[in-house]
Amino acid sequence: MKTWTSRRIFCCLLIPVMFIYILFSDSWAADKYPSRPIDIYSPFAPGGPVDNLNRIVAKKFEIYLGGTVVPQCKPGGGGAILASFLANNARPDGYTLGNISAFHIGVPILLGTGSYSLNDFYIIGQLVVFPSVLVVPVDSPFRTMQDLVDHSKKNPVKYGHPGVASTIFLRLENLFKHLGMKMDHVPLKGDSETAASVLGKHIAVGGMSAGTARGLIEAGKVRALFIFESPVDFGLPADTTNLASLLRGASFTDIEPSQLLVVHSKTPPEIIRTLEQAYGKIMKDDEYKKVVATLNLGLGYMDGRTFTQKLPANMEVLKEMLRKSGQLK
Repeated sequence: MKTWTSRRIFCCLLIPVMFIYILFSDSWAADKYPSRPIDIYSPFAPGGPVDNLNRIVAKKFEIYLGGTVVPQCKPGGGGAILASFLANNARPDGYTLGNISAFHIGVPILLGTGSYSLNDFYIIGQLVVFPSVLVVPVDSPFRTMQDLVDHSKKNPVKYGHPGVASTIFLRLENLFKHLGMKMDHVPLKGDSETAASVLGKHIAVGGMSAGTARGLIEAGKVRALFIFESPVDFGLPADTTNLASLLRGASFTDIEPSQLLVVHSKTPPEIIRTLEQAYGKIMKDDEYKKVVATLNLGLGYMDGRTFTQKLPANMEVLKEMLRKSGQLK
């Protein structure tokens, strides 16, 4: 009888203990974040500037978060494949991060091809702004951007780019349509494949980032015909044609692309706060700033809440660009 009574007492005491453990176990786990490796994904193939950016971001997160952070690549679709993965396959636990552009997320939504919505993502902050450059082989007959414009108005020219949802493609296609150029596009996987196609002369012209273009220029392999931004700000020759000098004050709709740090929107708030704090420290880190400059990217600190407030207006500009490029009716 005493044994049975003792067991009843033990069970009665055990139940509330287990209840308390279950009740607080999630909070305890969050306090221990990160307790296992974190993956941070970029949307392009290894070797390009976004991949290199991803590596320094991962390194700095290891310092400011503690634990292991592994840079990963999930290329394809100009970033659309990564956006879908983050929204539909990544667990909302803070262990899967995305280094991705708002373009990569927004384009499939506007085109009706995305299996997600903006509400599936939480923006931690903006990492960099991302310039776009047009290059040709060093022996190309196109000596200037105006040469290419004049020739392509009468004869189709084949050009490569990192994917149909990439910011580089959208900006270039938008510009080509505006200028009345006949440019046949070839979608490729990232800067590295675009560079290889230009060097192999499989395409006459290649659209890529300033970082990749600068390395090829310094190696004497390509020439820069055009950059949307100021050439000297990104290490290109000062006489490189840019958007302002090409259009000479004419009205034109463009948008400055950037890379964002995002997680799934259902990630616990306490983990989001931890990531936001680490992001703030990374943006002030001297080594991070130096690497960004080396990659010819622009520092672009903007917290996630501020960027999110600007997102609806950016989506409207993006919608207009898609219409001009012929992708959206």
